[in-house]
Amino acid sequence: MQILGTKHRAIMDALRDVLGSDHTVTDLDPSNPIAPQLEGKDVWLFGAQVVTRELIEAAPKLRLLHQIGRGHDKVDLAAADQAGVPVAIVRSTNHQAVADYTLTLMLSLARGLHLVPEMLQKRITSAPLGRELSTATVAILGLGACGSAFASRCRALGMHTIGIVRNPNDPLLANCVDEIHPLSNCASALGRADFVSLHIAANGATRGLANRAFFDALKPGAYLINTSRAAVVNRESLEAALESGSLAGAALDVFWKEPADPADPLLHHPRVVVTNHLAGFTQESVQAVCVAIANNLGRLERGEELQGLVRRPLFTKTAV
Repeated sequence: MQILGTKHRAIMDALRDVLGSDHTVTDLDPSNPIAPQLEGKDVWLFGAQVVTRELIEAAPKLRLLHQIGRGHDKVDLAAADQAGVPVAIVRSTNHQAVADYTLTLMLSLARGLHLVPEMLQKRITSAPLGRELSTATVAILGLGACGSAFASRCRALGMHTIGIVRNPNDPLLANCVDEIHPLSNCASALGRADFVSLHIAANGATRGLANRAFFDALKPGAYLINTSRAAVVNRESLEAALESGSLAGAALDVFWKEPADPADPLLHHPRVVVTNHLAGFTQESVQAVCVAIANNLGRLERGEELQGLVRRPLFTKTAV
């Protein structure tokens, strides 16, 4: 089986170890056009790339589009359906890693670690003056695998946890947080949170959710953390909240265009922490992703139902 991989070297190296010599895996070269690289490929393991109709039509042998994570918002699903190419994602393999990293970002904001280099440069000790999390309230938008795992960590620290979800009556969420509010009416909950963490997918209902009204509803001096999708946040509204001072700071592991431009002023904002979309990448999570992908490749070869299938196409291609 001919496989076009991603630009993530850690995943590609681990996947080759898992697959052995049964498959030919080629790394994606992001500096060159993708379409020629898809020629003759049976599978494309995509990450942050936009999977357009043109790319799908340029790969007549393609039998599977497989995301290395969970997001499929950048895939033309209609084009994939029409081409008979199933789209699969990897479910719940990196949620512990994301939860750990989100907590890392929250601790960093709470203690002002991003300000420490300036303090060192100025030879200032005992600053910045941070805050303790045990007396803080966190609002968590989305209580899927990542949001729930993050909530458990926050509760272990003694924080008051507020869940904001589309269906607050879901019985599975009853013991996940201290209180639950509907996403459709969350202003009062946001107004009590010291930290707001986003764990929701980007879709038609959530794109730009964090807009001016969202930031106006926040408690003055609150912090925003986003380890989900950049599209959930309206950049102009975020910048306005930072400029006015109503938002104390933000930590972003996802950016509107990745990789982020090193010259982008938001990367150098004194109250913003930007990291390079690494929340879900640990030794353990990468290994789990590769095992899940390898299992699906085996299912594809055997003609079995794929795991993590986003949508079954109108018809399914067979090997050429």
